[in-house]
Amino acid sequence: MGKRTRSQRRGSSPKNKVSSHRFPAANRLPRVNGETGRVVDLVHSPAHTAPLAKVKFDDGTVGHIAAPEGISIGQSVSFGDNVPLRPGNVTTLEQIPEGTPICNVECRPGDGGKLARSGGNSARLEARMDDKVRVRLPSG
Repeated sequence: MGKRTRSQRRGSSPKNKVSSHRFPAANRLPRVNGETGRVVDLVHSPAHTAPLAKVKFDDGTVGHIAAPEGISIGQSVSFGDNVPLRPGNVTTLEQIPEGTPICNVECRPGDGGKLARSGGNSARLEARMDDKVRVRLPSG
């Protein structure tokens, strides 16, 4: 067997430990249809490229959502099927008109949003088929 190299003799560095107290809690979207909340604060998170909106819901719980462009402190945020089309409101793709910029798109209902989440990114709802919609992602 050969010798250990110089870098091996120096030893490995410790694994990257993430200090969890620096990051706000994970996104919490309500599962109740028609729930509303109010934006309490816009929070910087080192783990995200976009700011997070701290939302206080009607039942008193507090959660974080990705803050879209145009949201402000004190704004009311609605979750559900029949909500007005405003920045920050969360609804299903079938309720959104074609050509609308959207962000934080869920691949499957309830997965928390996987597409177009980084700061400044937005996807566009392009077309509707029978039971599907076509979304143009920022990557093209």
